[in-house]
Formats: sequence, C-alpha cells, structure tokens
Amino acid sequence: MEPELLISIFIFYMLLEEMVGIHPRRRQVMYFRLCQDHGQTRPLYCRINLNVPVLDRFFSDSDTRPDFRLSREALRVLLDLLRSERQHGWGSTIETLVFLFWLACGTSYRVVSRAFDIPRSTVHRIVHRVAEEVVAIRHQVIHLPNTPEELEAVCRGFAGLARHRAFLKAAGAIDGCHVRIKPPSGPDGQCYRNRKLFPSIILQAVCDHQGRFIDTYVGWPGSVHDARVLRYSPLYRRSMYPPPGHFILADGGYPCLRHPLSLITPYKRPVRGVGAQRFNVHHSRARSIIERAFGMMKTRFRAIFLQALEVHHTFVPHVSELKILQNNKLNLLKIYIFIYSLIPFQVITACAILHNICLGVGDIMAPEDEHEEDDAEDEGEHVLETVSGAPWRDQLSAEVSALEEVPVDHDYL
Repeated sequence: MEPELLISIFIFYMLLEEMVGIHPRRRQVMYFRLCQDHGQTRPLYCRINLNVPVLDRFFSDSDTRPDFRLSREALRVLLDLLRSERQHGWGSTIETLVFLFWLACGTSYRVVSRAFDIPRSTVHRIVHRVAEEVVAIRHQVIHLPNTPEELEAVCRGFAGLARHRAFLKAAGAIDGCHVRIKPPSGPDGQCYRNRKLFPSIILQAVCDHQGRFIDTYVGWPGSVHDARVLRYSPLYRRSMYPPPGHFILADGGYPCLRHPLSLITPYKRPVRGVGAQRFNVHHSRARSIIERAFGMMKTRFRAIFLQALEVHHTFVPHVSELKILQNNKLNLLKIYIFIYSLIPFQVITACAILHNICLGVGDIMAPEDEHEEDDAEDEGEHVLETVSGAPWRDQLSAEVSALEEVPVDHDYL
C-alpha cells in the first residue's frame, strides 16, 4: 500500500475520532466539506514565495542592509523585542521584513506587494500593524538612564566630547528636527510651514553621549518655535530629567533655564570676552552629538526623511483658544491640539527606535550630510530666562577659563 494512502487513512481516522463528540448537524457539515475537498487542492491562505529576490537574499545569509537598512544582528534584536508569534497570517518574521522594506524604500504599497508577491491590501494591514507593534516597545528602547552608573557614564561621555571637566554634569543634548510632510489642504495647512518655508512636523529629541535617543516627542507643526514645543513636552512639564545638579545642553533657540528643567545654552552673539568664546567652543563640541544622531537616522532612512510624509485629511490639527494669564494680562493663546496620523507620528517614532537598536549592536551608519547648524533664534519663550540658569552658565564659563590645577607630585624637570 502506498505511503500517501496510509497517511490519508490515518488522518481520516483521527477526524472520525474528533467527530464523535460533535453535534450531528456540525458533523454532517464537516463530512460534506471533506467530500467536496476530495480530489482538489485548496489554495493556502499564506504561501511564501521564496523565489522573490528580496526573500532569497534574506534566507541566503546575504547582507540585509541594502534591502532593510538594518544588519542581521539588529534584525535579530528587533524580532526578539517584538515577540509576536502568530498562529495565522504570514508570520512575524515575514511581516517585519515587509514593514522594514517599506520603511527603507519609502515606496508605495503596490511596489512592496510586487517585491514580496503579497496582495497590496495585505501589505497595507501589515505595515500598520507592525508599526503599532514597534511603537509599543519604545519604552524598552528609548528610555532615560535607569541607574546612577548609567547616568555617570553619560556625564563622563559628554565631558569627553566637550574635552573639559566642566561638563561632567551634562546629562544629555536636546534639539528639534523638522521632518518634511505633505500638509493637509485648507487654511490649517499653513500651520505646518516652518521658517524655512517648507511644511514639516517637529521631532524633539534628547540623546546621550553616543547619539542614542533617551527621549522623543513628535507631532507639533513646523511653524511652532522649539522653545514652545519644549514647554508643552512631558520632559518639561513633569521635570523628570535631568536629576538635580545636572543639565541638558541646548542651542540658542532654547532659553537658559535652571527650573523646572536645567538647560545650558551658549552665549548669544555677539559673544563678549574670551571666556565666553571658549565656553561656546566646548559647549558646541558636546552638543553637536544630537545633530550627528539626527544625521545618522536620516542617512539610514533617507527614503523617509528626504521625501514628504503624507498627512491624511482626517488628521488636520484642530485649533482652539485657551485663556491664560501671562505677564499679568489675560491673553488668548492658540494651542494646537493634534490627532496624530499613523504615518507621521508612528513612522518617525519607529525610525528613532530602530536607530537605537542599530547603535546598540554596533550597526553605525555615518551621516552623509552634516546637519546644518541653525542661527540662534531670539524669539518665543526667552522671557523664561528670568528664572534662568545664566548664573550657572557663568560659573561653568569661569571653570572653563580657569587654569588647571597641577598635581602636587608633578615634576617639571
């Protein structure tokens, strides 16, 4: 007797045993379905075509960075963090590859569908589902230093970048990055046009000495000043970082603050005195790591950051008026309340998460284009400097200009 016939009899026997406890009506339906399926092969819901080039390269241990912009080590870490084993569908590995290919190429669902030989509607569902799963692990990847040892390592790193011990209390560097978008139609679309006259949304990020993001805040339109974005961010409102006695380095677009958030900015132009100039040089050396971090992320995902992301018309920001007391006068301040679109918010956050994962495994991609340093902006929230860190900045400047103490046992001969 042929092995295939034996296997068919065995499977039929097992089905009969399971059908004993089933309601007679259901048992009859199952019997008719078995009879109808006999003699014809039903197509599988998911059938992976390993002959497509992108999957052939992945399963043949080739370099994955040209197709997915991540090394194999970074892919392995990402899959371990997602831990989304499914009993249906294409499987977590294939779905993650589809999402990464779409993210790396910045192309349409139709092109991804042809590249993987998967229906276009399925690609759409996969991209949205995996984007949500990646954003869900952001607190495991993007987080503040958890221990005093980690904080001390960050501070030592910034002192090394600045090449001066006066920056041993620097716990991070902050800046804003404008991400191009296709603005929604209507008058509200003008809210997204920044001072460089292209529509964008703002990614505010704080990084450590290695360029790893430790805090991100995405979504404000490009017309909003960096200082105002900071003022409404959880980092500022909750005063959760940096710890007392530490500070974050910022450019001239931010106020120099001591409370509720310790920010140290450079001296504004024109800089008076050699001491202030020397302080600005050391400050710039340390703070430039945040610009390099943005540059590395943009280089890795050039297709995302060099073309305009789309904002669906249903996610146009609503503008409401809020009465606040400012300078003892009752003013009307327009506050932008956002309903975030999947594409701008989740995709940018996913890119930041993948950037941290790559740095963690040593997959470093040097920025091709250096971030252009903006001129100091003297508008916005500089009234906050009355409660400021200017005296602390003067103290740091004096420490930078002071002569180094010579060790007692130093021998000049």
